[in-house]
Amino acid sequence: MVRHEDRPPAAARPLIACLFQEKRHRNKWYSGTSCAKALNTIAGPGNEPIDAEFMKRAFKNNLIGDGEVNAIPFSTLGLYPSDHQLCARFQGRNRGINIMIGRFPTKQLAEESLDVHDWCAIPDCYRNELVELIAERRSVAAEKQASKTKIQRPKSANPRSPMRKRGKSAHEHPPQPGPDPNSEKRKADEGRKEADDAVGEDDKSRPNLFYTLFGRAGKLCCGEDGAVSIQDLRDNLEPPNKNETETNRRHRFERGHVLHGFGASQYWVPAGATGIASNHLTRITNQSKMIDRLKNLFKGMQCRFSDEAMRILTIFNLHNMGGSDEATEAIIFATVKAVLYEIGLDVSNEKVAHGCPSRRTIARWEARLAVEVIFSVVAEIKKDDPKWLSMQLDHGNRNGIDHLVKIVSWAGYDEVTAERVIKFFCLDVNKSDKTALGAAAAVKESLDVLKAAGLDGENELMYESLTADNGGGAGREILQPKLMDVGALAEHSRGNNCGYHGENKAWENGSKAAFGEEGLGNKNIFQLGYQALTLVKKLKEDVGRVGLDRIRLNLLKFLGKNDRLQVELANSNHKALERLLEKISKDMPNPDGVNATDLLESLNSISEAPLTDFTKNVKDMTFSRWATTNQGIKIVIECWVEIYCLALAVKQSEKSNSYLHKVACDLLSLMNTKTKRDPHSEEPALSALALPPLYIEGLFLIGFTEAFFDHHFEFLSLPDPEFGNSSGQTMRLYVEHVAIMHEELKDLITNYRDRDEFKDFVEAVNVLPESGDENNGDRTFFNSAVEIFFAKYRATLDKHLFGPVRHESLLVYLVGGNSSVAIQFLKWLKHCEENDGDMDDFQFSDEDVTLMHHGSHYTDGAKANLKIMLEFLVADADPSKILKDPLITSNKVLLWQMVDDEDELEFDLWDENTWTNCYDPIVDMVHKRIAIHPIHQQRCENHVQMAALVASTSVNEVRRTSRCIALSGILRPFHQAALKEANEIRAIENEWLESQNKEKKAGEVDRVAGSLRMMLLGDYVDAYSEKVEDTMADVPDEMLRKVFDLVTNKNSKISAKMVDEKVKRYKESMEKKPRKVTKSEINEDGIDIPPEVKGGLKRKFLVKRYEPQIDAEIIFREIKVPLINQVTEDEEEINYQRATKKNLMKVGIRDKKRVLLEHELALRSIHNRPGQVLTLGDIKHIKVQSNEMKALIKNLTQT
Repeated sequence: MVRHEDRPPAAARPLIACLFQEKRHRNKWYSGTSCAKALNTIAGPGNEPIDAEFMKRAFKNNLIGDGEVNAIPFSTLGLYPSDHQLCARFQGRNRGINIMIGRFPTKQLAEESLDVHDWCAIPDCYRNELVELIAERRSVAAEKQASKTKIQRPKSANPRSPMRKRGKSAHEHPPQPGPDPNSEKRKADEGRKEADDAVGEDDKSRPNLFYTLFGRAGKLCCGEDGAVSIQDLRDNLEPPNKNETETNRRHRFERGHVLHGFGASQYWVPAGATGIASNHLTRITNQSKMIDRLKNLFKGMQCRFSDEAMRILTIFNLHNMGGSDEATEAIIFATVKAVLYEIGLDVSNEKVAHGCPSRRTIARWEARLAVEVIFSVVAEIKKDDPKWLSMQLDHGNRNGIDHLVKIVSWAGYDEVTAERVIKFFCLDVNKSDKTALGAAAAVKESLDVLKAAGLDGENELMYESLTADNGGGAGREILQPKLMDVGALAEHSRGNNCGYHGENKAWENGSKAAFGEEGLGNKNIFQLGYQALTLVKKLKEDVGRVGLDRIRLNLLKFLGKNDRLQVELANSNHKALERLLEKISKDMPNPDGVNATDLLESLNSISEAPLTDFTKNVKDMTFSRWATTNQGIKIVIECWVEIYCLALAVKQSEKSNSYLHKVACDLLSLMNTKTKRDPHSEEPALSALALPPLYIEGLFLIGFTEAFFDHHFEFLSLPDPEFGNSSGQTMRLYVEHVAIMHEELKDLITNYRDRDEFKDFVEAVNVLPESGDENNGDRTFFNSAVEIFFAKYRATLDKHLFGPVRHESLLVYLVGGNSSVAIQFLKWLKHCEENDGDMDDFQFSDEDVTLMHHGSHYTDGAKANLKIMLEFLVADADPSKILKDPLITSNKVLLWQMVDDEDELEFDLWDENTWTNCYDPIVDMVHKRIAIHPIHQQRCENHVQMAALVASTSVNEVRRTSRCIALSGILRPFHQAALKEANEIRAIENEWLESQNKEKKAGEVDRVAGSLRMMLLGDYVDAYSEKVEDTMADVPDEMLRKVFDLVTNKNSKISAKMVDEKVKRYKESMEKKPRKVTKSEINEDGIDIPPEVKGGLKRKFLVKRYEPQIDAEIIFREIKVPLINQVTEDEEEINYQRATKKNLMKVGIRDKKRVLLEHELALRSIHNRPGQVLTLGDIKHIKVQSNEMKALIKNLTQT
């Protein structure tokens, strides 16, 4: 990461971009040098601190490869037009041009352009700002130069340069006094040589002999034919060091020298020293400074990490949401210690421990990072200038802690491509009161943090829409008016119920009404599925996934060779066995020529389980977890035979008192449930083709999910194709999609028997008899159940989905959807305006249209009739109210032009080529006011789960919110950016693999992991750190302190006020007048007496093991027991007779237990209080009467 002191000023890029404001400079490349000269020249005469290298640093050359183009949208630089790009292309150092800069409409055009020009200019209006930048650069350059200046040692006098002939010294031929007869000639020769030779006189006298004599250095100039005497060498020595002593002098004479080389040059170096190149010395010096900085980190008693380093650690620690601070502290210490060990730096463990961040520092930095994120988000919102925001809220309780998640969304622009996108931010997950008024106060408090961070005054935004679920005391319908009262929502705000909650609630209500609820003792497909997946999950915990696969393989082999088990499965559920054989046959070369017997025998030779892997990612089936019940039922129906065999194996191998054994027995009893038949009925016996009724329930529910539920549930998660990665933000299409749902559901209710998805269900029901009694689970039951399912499903959708979406405030969203629907809707409004509300003679167009972007189920688009669709949507709407809506009033002229000038079947608001007029304001309105309104609150659910994970580490409310804010503002945007970049890398890799005729990597990257994730996150954190520091530099200290206090002060939270109010209420309640003792405070029954104390036997001991004592108790009480007499071959008769030893031998233990409990119930009912009613389930023990039973109790007590 570029260190803070090395970064270029933030003003560099906008000023560079100003060079290309004039049209003549567009679509052209200019060299970085020419751009630098232009900036320096315009600023006036003087130094030139801006050069091509500065240009490269301004465009982050370290992040861009050679030859690549870095494109920066004008919108991010505050320049017009916003869709143009400031581009830079980097070249290698050995080429003529290091950097080229230019302005282009698109990055692609920049990459295709090759022409480089050498002149550009900046408009005069930017000159003052440029002069300030130049002045700053000069001062920085001067400071750097001053820091580099070295203190020079005093030099000796000019060295002598005797020019003598070879072999003669200066002492042999001393200079003679008097004029030189050859001086004139010599001067003329020297003048000619100076004119002919490029080397000057100074170069001729430059020292070229460097030597060492007695440890002192010397230098002199000697010509090619010259000679040097010893005295010359002595006279040209450098002066000795001023602080030299006699000892130093002796060492200097005695020290030897070692020959060294520098390229082609040789030189002597005193023993014990070495020579080194300047660039290497610079490198070593810089490395030494790095080591010194590293050592300094561990010199004190506290952490000395810089803000940048702590920010990096805190952001990466967001991956450790469920981990403790102690673990984070240990990981940092271990990492630092390992790095120090590898580089060989000896720092004690104590110093490392003091130098690493403590738990307190980690917690403090989480709060600081959250505050930085808030200011960064506020700066981003200001730059996007959206005007309107939308909210989504959700109450959650995890680990016993309440959370109210608040997320805002707004219309923004992608920083790289400048495309329209939807952006999100989680304000906090603080607690709140569960009432609507308390929740509204908590939301207002959270919005005040954004105001305090700068979204006030002229920057204040309007919160126009809300999405929340409609359950609990703070449901959307109750909460929305309260939010409007406290000023958290606009007066004309729009509300929408969560689509996920609405569709899942319809599924839950319809399923429970038709087939019953899940739970112990219930006998339906939901309980069967729950027990099946519980069995698989527990087995997986016991033996692991690999062990479970081995068990499955052995069971399939056993099935292949065991005729008895095959017959049992065929009699129990022939359809499930046929499904199994069909799967096996798909892997065979000629499946049509293989019979069932051969297929079963083929199981003996399999080496691995070839069927659906239902052991992976096992989820509990529960209605509160979306889409788990329908997915679980699909697994059970598809893998019925395998699950049946697995349950048999568990029952045979586990002990009877184990949990797994009980689950397996319950599961087998559910799977073997049969349709009831009246033995006295004259109707024919049940057909051998009859399937288990619980299996048939599953067939119906699977048929419904495939025909309707799945693809409409999928639509809720789709992104809007016009607004980038905006999952769940398809509100402009949601209204028309609701109409599609309504028509499809209406058709399904009438014609489900003819649909392919319900074929198996219809065939299974037709085999069953119709007794007229729903209790038999035959055709009568299923006809009634289907009718009830559809009725309840439809009623729930009307309440939670269809009703809210057909409200006037949301119908207006049709303007942004498919244009054929939008124009018809606008014609309806215009007719109302022109005819003073008289709509009697208005008719919608009876055209069939294709509506795009409604999910993968509609490969060619969803087919719909405009008349039927719109008549359903506006049936209860008042057009005069919609005409007053701000979305209509602010754009009415353009909307009416759309009605009058455009062909509704050809026009597309999202394709400019189909426009007759310019509809940019309408597109802008849809982006900023409609698309920001989410159709569900899944983002809130994600934060609830995350908050629960954080809460498991026992951190307080401030820490939970700080982490959520940082996660929302940093990691979630990173995930989207990283995924996009990873898929681009994958595309490049596949292109290369294809060119090498190698197999390409399958599919797109759905999760970035490993070293690639760390690399991309490192780059992202570097860029984020630079951006946030620029943002925080402009934040006033007073504003920073205020926001920091709002985020970190526990006393400022709504939860603290809730605690104060409760304490006050409790105090006031105790200070009231003497209280009145109520009946609820009085216990008339006394204390509990355990059965063992009062001579009772617990119900759980009435088992086969103690059957003799049970018989004795029954005989002592003179209880009548049921005896079965076989009247005819097909008819049995039950008679009750007084119990005897002989009679009891014919009665099973279950009947004995039942009659004994019924007798105990009759005895206790005699002493019931008025109004008290006991049932058989209330009898937890019996009061023993026989001696045998009393002896048993004594024995049990002693053992």
